This record gives sequence, C-alpha cells and structure tokens, in this order.
Amino acid sequence: MRNGRPSASHFGIVMLLFLAIGPRLSAMQSNVSVRLLFQIAESDVQQLGIIPDLASFVASSDRGIAIYELGGGDQAGFIPNMPDRPALQFAIDRLNSDIIVYDGEQSSIDIINAEDLRLIANATLDVLKPGSVSALAYDGHDAVALAVTDELIFPDNAVYENTGLVFYSLSNRQTSRLVLDDLIGFPAIATFVTFAMNAESAFILVNYPGYDWYEMWELDRTTGHLKQTVEAAYIVPAFAAHADVTALGLAFTLGITDDWEYRVEVSDLMSERVICSVPVEPNPYRPRFGRLDRISAVALTDDGTLLAIGDDEGKIKLWITDTCTHLTDFVAHQDKIAGLVFPENGKILLSVNAVTASQHIRAWTIEIDS
Repeated sequence: MRNGRPSASHFGIVMLLFLAIGPRLSAMQSNVSVRLLFQIAESDVQQLGIIPDLASFVASSDRGIAIYELGGGDQAGFIPNMPDRPALQFAIDRLNSDIIVYDGEQSSIDIINAEDLRLIANATLDVLKPGSVSALAYDGHDAVALAVTDELIFPDNAVYENTGLVFYSLSNRQTSRLVLDDLIGFPAIATFVTFAMNAESAFILVNYPGYDWYEMWELDRTTGHLKQTVEAAYIVPAFAAHADVTALGLAFTLGITDDWEYRVEVSDLMSERVICSVPVEPNPYRPRFGRLDRISAVALTDDGTLLAIGDDEGKIKLWITDTCTHLTDFVAHQDKIAGLVFPENGKILLSVNAVTASQHIRAWTIEIDS
C-alpha cells in the first residue's frame, strides 16, 4: 500500500443443436473433441466440488448441497439448507469421501459422508461470528480452515477487523485462530475472497473493495511467515489438487488509459516459476473501463497439466500447460462462466453460468488425440 492505495507493481432447438454440434466442429480443428454429456438446471449455484472415489460432484446453492453422478447427472443425494439462508459452504475430504459443511448461521461444521449422507461429526465454533466466514478449505490431511473477517457497520462505511484464519482439527476437535492484521498490516478495508490450503501452506486471496485491487499471499503453516506473491486489479485463482501448481487469471490496468491487459499465469508454487502465460483478448463489445470479469473462471486438472479458462461471453478455452499449447475454444453458455472444475481424470469438465434465472451445470467430455 502506498499513499493509502494499492501500488501498481507488475504482475430452443437452435441452441440444442449448437450445444451438440458447435463445440465439436470447433474442437476437431485442433484434434480435440468436446461434447456435451449432460446438463442440470439449477439456481444460485455458489460452489462446485468433486468426490473422486464416488465418481460424483457436489453443487451448493441456496436450496442446499446436491450430489450428482458424473456419468449422467442423476442426483445421488441432497443436504437441505434452511429457508432464507445463504448457500452452505463446503470442502471435500477426498480420502474418505466426506463433505465438510459450514453453516454460517449456526457457526458450526458438519462432517457428512457423501455416500450415505451419514453425519460423522458436528462441532460448533464459538470463536466465529455469524456471517464472518468468506471461504472454507481442507488441507487433505486433518485441518479445516475458515477465512474470517469481522465486519463492523457504521453509518458511512464498513470496517473489517480480526482478518485471519480459524483452523479446526478433525482428529482432536481443537480450534485455533491466526489473526493476520498485525502480521502483514491488512488495513481495515481488506477482505478475504477465497483461499486454498495444503499441508505446508495456505494461499490467501485478499480484496481491497474501495480500490478494486487484489493481492495473493502465501502463509507458511509451520513458521507463520507470510509473503505476497502477486497483485493485480483482478485475480481469479485455481489450484491443482495433486500438484503444487496454480493458475491465476489476472487483469492489469495499463497506466492512466482505459485499456486493460488480461492473462492467465500457470505457476509452480514451489519454485515460483511461471510454466505458461496465456494472453486473453479484451471483449470488443464491452466498455473498456472497469470490465474486470473478462477472465471469469479458471480450472486446472489434478495434475496441473490441463487448463480451462472461462470468460464473460460464455466461451471456454482449453490449454495444455507444460507446453503452453492452445487446444481449442468452445461456447459453453450464453452468458458469463461463473465456475469451472475438472473431475479427477481430466476427461470431463464441469461448467456453470452466472445468470441465476437460467442457470445450468453442464458436463463436457474432452478427448485429446495423442
């Protein structure tokens, strides 16, 4: 932060026919076949996740958490939400096929088996205030972490304090809290957007709403050391489940003009090496200034070798990351892509659009010629 603001350092029938044929024709030019496998009508989808051992995926909406089969989109289970409550947040324990659900109204965590919907454990986290959690993550071993910011409302503005992480151990049911305000000087205007975590590190995306500015920070869970890794006018992150690889969709303002530069950078988190940098063209039909959603969603396969980029027109781009090779583009929806996720083998891509009145989760099969 400089001078009170972030610095600018570097870093119908026709439709059905189109869905069935259009992507395939576009893809065959690059020896890639992309086909619509199924679609599910939903509303207010907030989050998608994968349960590999059950060949299923999970979608959270205002109705609750639905579990669908990847083979054909049949619903295999449902965890209802209470009326007039925001969507339930969740993380997935892939080893045990459990869903870790956070209820913001009750400040509680439920651990639910995804196969039979059996409640395995429940805990009320007294250190949390209702509505203070902005994101939830699981490290794949024992710890659940919640990104927390306490909001204080005043007549003219809102102030945020106690920005940090609350860790909950699944094995010993103990809770600890790490407040980050003092460690890196998060100002009262900073809020968490999302984060991801493994056994060694937590990767935290922070937003400064008053300035339209984002920063990514890495927390060493052993030493508590924090370092900033990237900053930009807009950041959309994705993390590979089984590799230390991240993809960041970035938007940069170019000096004092109204122009923007967009790109997706795929990086090795251990070596801090950029593996692939993908430029993204601005939307020619939108005003240049303030349109930060050109890169609206990104996803990586578990091994980090295949990248999907969604944009504000409903188009998806596919890239091979290790060679930085463009595979194909195809139109998946008629409005902005709100979410993307790859199941474990990378042969299916799930997408969801942003307009809740006509929202669909669509599953696409991807076949790449060797």
